[in-house]
Amino acid sequence: MYPTKSALVYFSPTGTTKAVLGAIAEGLGLPTTHIDATLPAHRAQDHELDADTLLVLGFPVYYGRVPLIQEEILPRLHGDVRYALPVVVYGNRAYEDSLRELGDLCRQKGYALAAAAVFIAEHSYSTEMGTKRPDDVDRALARHFGAEVMISLKAGKTLDCDMLPGNVPYRTYGPKPPIVPETNEACIACNECVGFCPTGAIASEDRSTDVQRCILCAACIKKCPCEAKFIGFAPMQERIRAMAAANREPKQPRLFLPE
Repeated sequence: MYPTKSALVYFSPTGTTKAVLGAIAEGLGLPTTHIDATLPAHRAQDHELDADTLLVLGFPVYYGRVPLIQEEILPRLHGDVRYALPVVVYGNRAYEDSLRELGDLCRQKGYALAAAAVFIAEHSYSTEMGTKRPDDVDRALARHFGAEVMISLKAGKTLDCDMLPGNVPYRTYGPKPPIVPETNEACIACNECVGFCPTGAIASEDRSTDVQRCILCAACIKKCPCEAKFIGFAPMQERIRAMAAANREPKQPRLFLPE
């Protein structure tokens, strides 16, 4: 029996993973529930999902891996889900081991893979990588992919997780630089950044950021209405410029369907 509804579960600080999963859901054509696990209060909630649900699970790629925050999300998903669709979204640099890792996490939960996908979004640190993506072409492809996934599910097909690209063991998480986004004089103390922060790292009193809690997701930079947030650490700026110079050529999504 194939799924008759879908649940989109995503961590999406800058909104691009949510956009990709939403387009896939349009193609699936099923009644859809959104479970946005971006903010701390939402990650504290448990969710019961049944066997009729296709779990569409989406994360941005951080350092070639699934962000560690998945450890707060996946244990909150309960029930006898049979099929999952893992999706990773990266900023036009590289997705490395992330898709294989997310596929393995699904397998550990006992889910069969309906399919898997990699999509591109504008990089969190630079508008010169994956500029304005996902764009209309990406969204159209995601909708088509969703329709193909349903055809495959109705035919009783599943995807072998071991066929997904990536290395096992996965690449090691690098140490996070001991820096946080800074705030310039354009700030009007609206505290929008406080509400956007997915780890609750920004203090409402003065918009200062806790370096231990900040994961450098850049949500505060991307979503600040005054463009008052920025990364000012010179070595990090230099690294971002080098990455942008090496990764301006648009990359294409990769879709993995059962044969």
